[in-house]
Amino acid sequence: MPLPYEDDLKQLIGGQVCHAGISQEGYPYLIIAKNAESRFFCVIAQCDAEDNGPGFLHLSERQGQVAEANG
Repeated sequence: MPLPYEDDLKQLIGGQVCHAGISQEGYPYLIIAKNAESRFFCVIAQCDAEDNGPGFLHLSERQGQVAEANG
């Protein structure tokens, strides 16, 4: 039986982190690009403030190319 998130996280293998930041709500996030497949993912890490569980990752997939940031 797969662990929670295991299948979702496998989609990120071979991708490239092209951006990291903090959301407006204060959560860390990554943009992972798989340009060879024209896919990219936004991964938001939400921790458990009470420290009684592992928290969770919110993973959403988008289609297209990620724009390169200059500067």
